Amino acid sequence: MTDDTQDDGTDRKADGGVSQAAPVAEDERSIEAEMTEFLEGEELFEGPDREIMEQHSMEPRTDRQEAALDAIADEDVTRMVVNNQLQAIGNEGLDMAMQIASSPGAKWGDLITGLFTREGDLAVASSSGVLSFIVLQGLPIKHVMKKWRENPDYEINEGDVFHHMDARYGNIHNADQSTFIPVFDGDEHIAWASCVIHEGENGSTEPGGIPGDAESPYDEGLKTQPMKIGTDYELDEELITFFQNSTRDKKLTRNDHQARLASVMRMIDRIDEVIDQYGADHVVGGLRHSLESAEEEMRARIEATPDGTYRHTTFADSTLKEDCLIKIPCEITIEGDEITIDYRGAGPEFDDRATNAIFASLKSVLMPAFLNFIWPDLPRNQAIFEPVHIEADRGSIVHCTREVPNAQSMMTLFPAFSSMEQSMMKALYPEFTQENRSEATDIHANHYNCINGWTYGGTNQHGDFVGNIVTDINTMPGAARWDRDGLHSQAAFFCAMGDMGETEHYEEEYPFVALSRARLLKDLQGFGRYRGGHGHQQVFTHKNTPAWAWLATGIGSRFPSVHGLYGGYGAPAIPAGRIKDANVLELLEEDPEDWEYDIPDLMQEKPLDGEYTTWDLGLQQELAEEGEVYWVTQGAGGGLGDPIERDAESVLEDLEKDLISEWVLENIYEVAYDEETMMVDEAATEERRESKREERLEEGVPFDEFVDDWETETPPLDMPYFGSWDDREEIYAGWVNQRMAPDELEGMPMNFFRTQAPALFDTPKYPPRPEYKGDLSDD
Repeated sequence: MTDDTQDDGTDRKADGGVSQAAPVAEDERSIEAEMTEFLEGEELFEGPDREIMEQHSMEPRTDRQEAALDAIADEDVTRMVVNNQLQAIGNEGLDMAMQIASSPGAKWGDLITGLFTREGDLAVASSSGVLSFIVLQGLPIKHVMKKWRENPDYEINEGDVFHHMDARYGNIHNADQSTFIPVFDGDEHIAWASCVIHEGENGSTEPGGIPGDAESPYDEGLKTQPMKIGTDYELDEELITFFQNSTRDKKLTRNDHQARLASVMRMIDRIDEVIDQYGADHVVGGLRHSLESAEEEMRARIEATPDGTYRHTTFADSTLKEDCLIKIPCEITIEGDEITIDYRGAGPEFDDRATNAIFASLKSVLMPAFLNFIWPDLPRNQAIFEPVHIEADRGSIVHCTREVPNAQSMMTLFPAFSSMEQSMMKALYPEFTQENRSEATDIHANHYNCINGWTYGGTNQHGDFVGNIVTDINTMPGAARWDRDGLHSQAAFFCAMGDMGETEHYEEEYPFVALSRARLLKDLQGFGRYRGGHGHQQVFTHKNTPAWAWLATGIGSRFPSVHGLYGGYGAPAIPAGRIKDANVLELLEEDPEDWEYDIPDLMQEKPLDGEYTTWDLGLQQELAEEGEVYWVTQGAGGGLGDPIERDAESVLEDLEKDLISEWVLENIYEVAYDEETMMVDEAATEERRESKREERLEEGVPFDEFVDDWETETPPLDMPYFGSWDDREEIYAGWVNQRMAPDELEGMPMNFFRTQAPALFDTPKYPPRPEYKGDLSDD
């Protein structure tokens, strides 16, 4: 499947060959030549353009941009004022959409707005929101611009309204929907404005728009190519009805099309005001100047970072349907003022699992790594990627082909973000110790990276069918930094200044009962000299609905994808859980004091009569009865530094705040204290820590000896493993004698694999490792 011929927007052409067995008459040859010419000239499907989708560079300067830059060359102060106004315009558009949209994501930060050059380069992104969304919005614009250039009958007019919701043309998944409109000065098209919102419900096989159950692209719900859906700033009612007819939540679908339109129209009105005051040259030239100055500064930052190669590997531990290990390696090479980010050697794509990622989506999710964590003081536009080169094997899980599902690409993109984040921290450390370092940069371990939160679907208490994801996903815990602890339930790494929303708001709109939603979970910590932040618990039930379902989409239950740095611990593995055949509402009505709000207490004390189960974070749509309890928790940020170097008073403070147990205090942090006075016993603590150091020295072995004992020739034989092992030119595909070259990758049919090797996938623990007697050289 590496030669995905339809990705360039064309079907296979007729070969036009003729039989050589007998001469062909001249008139027959003429007819055949005409038929061949006709077939080769027909485009049977106008699919995504591979050239657009696989490059991320700015378009070359146009003559119009050259002229505008020349015209404003001596007006630095005015240019700065205009650029600040353009930034304010983007921010105002986002604020407006948040206030009027229906999607929970829009209300609490999972959206963004931006301004683009006429050619489709992102020049201004709003100060908050999901940066990946707006970076990817440039690709649909470039598809539209290409069509306009190549088709003389295709027009782009003032007031045309465009829409897009398909990752294959540039997006994370189909639940993210955009509205974009050209900006005109008189008859001249000079720019674009856009609003993108994670809408959620889109008619997929599972409610909520991001189906972990999807086994083909045709399970993923409504998906539309970049298309015109309105003129004169008015939406086409027939198309809106079509969109509504294709989704479950019809009110949300209609209202948010209107909300996005209103947001973009407000931005265009404000741009018109700027043009009236300063002229179109300042808009055209200002957008281009923003891009070019950002590239210049990005190159300077890279050049100040030591040349070298830095590596880190993360693993996804699930396809959301079965446990396995999927390798996502990252190798960063810095040379001069350029960076190469190399993901070659990642696992192959899956034919029938939703965790594949489009290459453009991979690139977009790296943007917040640079602009939210590494150099957050840089302008938020696409030009920071000009000196960045990204490589991946086509047909791998991070560079998938078109005919595989990708609704849950986040399960691949998130570990890819973390491996790049960790690699860059290693690269920046030497520069970080210098006086000329960027004051905006903090060396840190892995920020938590997964959307641990409930997706839901059903009829709410108002009689409307709804389906979406709770915004608790926006509260990923922060990582430990070089000089301080990480923040609890801080923010999604991809969503600057997002929020989880108010519990009362959710309970008014949906049949939720949040039994616990803002409590931190004890011992859920990336231990270290500085600890990572804790995640919060999410314990839900529901009532007053004839039908309700819960879904969960996350990884990290078997093998954490969030790691510590310089001796710090990563996040613990995290399960989800439920209590079936129970009704907590009856208990709350009779004796609310008996209810346990903490997940460990809940699972240990079992206050309800019912079936208590835990499982990994992947849960396909499951109908629930009123009063049944479902729980999940966010993870933890990674720790930084050796835990036994942590300030003992800080450890005791965490104990008093109920963030850690006494066992962790004594066995991880090696702290002794007086239980009556709650004061640290400094002498006993130092004795414990010195003893731990001596124990480590006794148990330690030289590095070469450790490697000889640790390394194996192949992946474990009793575990489904996908990806390279010690050579990225050889990709393992599920078991040790199934291997492929990177240029010959084929999609993995997991349903077939499960029938062939059920013991590898269906048992709660991997079976005893068998002795491998095959020839390792055999394919």
